[in-house]
Amino acid sequence: MVTTRGMSEQAFFILTALVDAPLHGYGIVGEVKTLSSDRLTLRVGTLCTAPSTG
Repeated sequence: MVTTRGMSEQAFFILTALVDAPLHGYGIVGEVKTLSSDRLTLRVGTLCTAPSTG
């Protein structure tokens, strides 16, 4: 049985931040903040777990 789950908002913004250019750490955090109009603020540690959480 295959189950699917949606992507978290954090993961969506992280992946969207990487569309134009490769970034790392604080670059991703800053781009996510800009893309979300300051609505979503990540910490660098979030980048390690966001892709695996749904």
